[in-house]
Amino acid sequence: MENQNTLKKYLSPLGVWALSFGCSVGWGAFVMPGTTFLPIAGPLGTAIGIAIGAIIMLIIGRCYYYLMNRYPDAGGTY
Repeated sequence: MENQNTLKKYLSPLGVWALSFGCSVGWGAFVMPGTTFLPIAGPLGTAIGIAIGAIIMLIIGRCYYYLMNRYPDAGGTY
């Protein structure tokens, strides 16, 4: 018999709150460029800000990809 250690899929109340909060804050990425950034920073400033945000999201996506492959059965994508 093989002894296999696995992680349990579980979201704590704090984890659920953090996930919900992150989703509710994330909508600003779609609304604020047109209503706030564009009038203040102009087209070039808005494009630079969105590019910086895209780079950060690529880094986060890379970390997510790593976790998904590292822990496929134990909640890497959970």
